[in-house]
Amino acid sequence: MHQNIMTLKFNKLAWATSLIIGATLPQVPSALAEEAPEGIIGLEEVVVTAEKRAANLQDIPVAISAFSQDALDEGGITDLQSVQQSVPSLQFTTQSNFGAGVIVTLRGIGTSVTTSGADQGVALHNDGVYLGKASAGLLSFYDMERLEVLRGPQGTLYGRNATGGSINLISTKPSEEYEAFGDVMVGDYNHRRLRGVVGGGIAEGVAGRLTATWEEHDGYIENLWPGGEDSADKDEWNVRGQLLFDVNEDMEVLARVSAAEAGGAGSAVKTRTYPSALMAGVVPHPLVPGLNIPKFQPGVFASASPVPTDLHQVGTDAEESFDQKAAGANITVSWDLENASFKSISAWFNNETTVLRDGDGSELPLYIKGRTEESEQFSQEFNLTSNADGKLEWLLGAFFYNEESVDKDTYVNFWPNGAIGATGYDFTFDSSVETSSWAVFGQASYYFTEQLKATLGLRYSEDKKEGETVNRNVVDATNGLTLVGFPQSGKYSETWEEPTGKIGLDYFINDDSMVYISFSKGYKSGGLNVNAPDKAVFAPELIDAWEIGSKNRFFDNRVELNLSAFYYDYTDLQLFSVTESAPFIQNAAESTIKGLEIESKVAATPQLAFNFALSYLDSEINDFITKDPADPSPLQVLEDLSGNQLPRAPELEINLGVSYSWDLDHGELTLSGQYHWQDDMFFRPQNDEDKMQEAYDTVDARLTYLSADERWRISAFGKNLTDEEAISNLLIEAGLFGSPTVVTPNNPRTFGVEVGYRFR
Repeated sequence: MHQNIMTLKFNKLAWATSLIIGATLPQVPSALAEEAPEGIIGLEEVVVTAEKRAANLQDIPVAISAFSQDALDEGGITDLQSVQQSVPSLQFTTQSNFGAGVIVTLRGIGTSVTTSGADQGVALHNDGVYLGKASAGLLSFYDMERLEVLRGPQGTLYGRNATGGSINLISTKPSEEYEAFGDVMVGDYNHRRLRGVVGGGIAEGVAGRLTATWEEHDGYIENLWPGGEDSADKDEWNVRGQLLFDVNEDMEVLARVSAAEAGGAGSAVKTRTYPSALMAGVVPHPLVPGLNIPKFQPGVFASASPVPTDLHQVGTDAEESFDQKAAGANITVSWDLENASFKSISAWFNNETTVLRDGDGSELPLYIKGRTEESEQFSQEFNLTSNADGKLEWLLGAFFYNEESVDKDTYVNFWPNGAIGATGYDFTFDSSVETSSWAVFGQASYYFTEQLKATLGLRYSEDKKEGETVNRNVVDATNGLTLVGFPQSGKYSETWEEPTGKIGLDYFINDDSMVYISFSKGYKSGGLNVNAPDKAVFAPELIDAWEIGSKNRFFDNRVELNLSAFYYDYTDLQLFSVTESAPFIQNAAESTIKGLEIESKVAATPQLAFNFALSYLDSEINDFITKDPADPSPLQVLEDLSGNQLPRAPELEINLGVSYSWDLDHGELTLSGQYHWQDDMFFRPQNDEDKMQEAYDTVDARLTYLSADERWRISAFGKNLTDEEAISNLLIEAGLFGSPTVVTPNNPRTFGVEVGYRFR
């Protein structure tokens, strides 16, 4: 199958268009054109709050994918990593070389850096609360009312840095009705998981809900060094408590508290190539003319064992670890007024991660690097939303956000200047960043007729970042002396402000079909490269986005077909790179993205269903001249990257799913499968052909039994059944380390069994 797809690569879009036609309408029986008995078959209506008011997904002029908890369970989706194969244009990976966190891109837009001072291009919201740290996306989720993925810049309602889109996690609220359910899962790699929920009325007008999960598995990356730690493991628990107070018939107060902890060796990291001889010698000191700094000596790798050829094997001697502690609380007040609804969301979130890595990626005792990040944020949002019937719908809002973050980085036994294992240099630096942001926004929609609606949204944002780099030293461990002239400390402060918004026109052809066109302006705050003081400040990222789309239900609600086409014009696109000693963000001058997305669902019969998604991206850097920091300093020259493809923006991506159910005397048996294929993908704007991921595909399958009383659920599943090897991330480490190539492998083939029970 993989080879057949590759042979059609030169005519991808034509082939994909024919496939969507073949995968939907022809597979629907002719009986679909007739009126089906009510309640026998049809696609469910999905209600979302993507525009901060409850609405049918098919009536919202936004490209959005939404999943209930049942849909998440059926797809085996428990974290952001497992979402990407079900959402068009979504790419996900983890990062633990320069800090712990996730890298999420939508339609080719995101941010690769996970250190303080830079923000994510795809915003993450949990119960309406914006989470600023990339490491917040590492945690699993459960007991969700809904997961929403909004694609495209959200310059009005979710304006804070959402140039790529927004991922919204909405927890199931407490209710007066008693509920208790949970499940247990076991799988290979010693995979074990427990999840449970209990909730119901506590007193008159008071309901509660408690959700808890625990999960662990051994590492997917085998360490061949005797006694070495396997990586890409998991050891995590989460707990969330909620109390809902019905103050009166018009007001309710919902209080949530949560805590989570994760440990183990951490995310997968594999050094693919050791430093070459070109990386030997010294580099000029960035601040002191005439002073040279010793560079990591690649010659010491002559005695190292070859890098294991298996993508899921390493050979590292140093102890590696990952530790994350997170806690949060929020209070949401909802008040129904006579003609409007008022909502207040007050939230606090604290997150701390510590990562320890074998920096050289070999069994030699060369150097270890570690990093601790501590962050604390507070946010407040107010919304006033119209709820009266009429031609005009409106929403007004205000948002405030403050975050204090501290980075502590340490590189131990670094730059050995003698025999293997000789004591070398210790490199340490600390930094801190405080971010303050506020915005006011509003959006109004007016129905000129029952079919024609116009929308206008405006937002004004102001962001301020204050940063400081301290204790940036290189110490000779043999005598304890600090290298003269090396410390690079400083304070940095910058403020940015920007108006953004949206204008759109929607036309409802009938109750089941609509078309829309919109123009929106997105903005992501500038930031501080606190770990690269000589490149301390980078500019905001701006986007002008045009989108046209259509949402449709056909054949008596049995076929859904949604389409969107878009054009993005980016200014000062923020791109990740690595300098001699630290990661940093730089601005590319201009870039454009053109794309097409198709999503379809088909309820062919009461037993048979299909889903299909396709994304086509044509991304291009229009104007960007820079040096490649992966090259040794003496060899760096200016390169024109104009015409290159953006990182993490594969040209074509396809998701295809099918499920079939059998009615049994005592329940229902469902077999489902999911196929995912994606095109070649670059990780660097240089578009190095030896540093890319070639096209690959994966297959997942699940067999589920549901008892007739819907109390018991038993599933057996397999993921990546063909054991396809691929990487989801690649970076070139800092030149002071010798610029090794480091990759993040995908997960290997895994199997498991789940058993769930719902109490009555």
